[in-house]
Amino acid sequence: MAKRGAKGKYHEWLTYEGLTRIKGWAMDGLSNNQIAHNMGISEQTFYNWTKKYVEFFEAIKKNKEIADREVENAMYKAAQGYFVEETKTIIEKDTNGKDKKRVEKTKKWVVSNPAMNIFWLKNRKPSKWRDKPFETIIEDITQKLMENWKVNTTGNVEKELFNDVEKYDDDETDE
Repeated sequence: MAKRGAKGKYHEWLTYEGLTRIKGWAMDGLSNNQIAHNMGISEQTFYNWTKKYVEFFEAIKKNKEIADREVENAMYKAAQGYFVEETKTIIEKDTNGKDKKRVEKTKKWVVSNPAMNIFWLKNRKPSKWRDKPFETIIEDITQKLMENWKVNTTGNVEKELFNDVEKYDDDETDE
């Protein structure tokens, strides 16, 4: 039986310092299992604490959302292409032979990342951009079903016998 007044392990994680560490791990993109490991608790205890302690839940949820949004923004930017400013420091000799620094700034366009475009389109417009459109998948399934079933002239559907399957079954019985 636990001693009266003894603090559980969760108390250290509900302090400002503990929650700050948890927030950092969540923003770094660690999984719940990895955060639990860093905290020295089981994954089940982790989930129990998210249900029991609002401040713990909020630290995880809000900071994972921030990390997810940052990744989404970076992916969107990569899919669109963007300008980047490069800075070079050039050291030249002046007329007296002394070093003189000159800063040169250039603006360059980073072209869009085709992989990000594909990823974006497949996820945002799957009916049009998935590897195989849904309609094609339905047509393939329908064709296979029609190969397996024969519709007779009266409209009744009869199971077509497969000679290859019967042959295979005959071969099995001969042995």
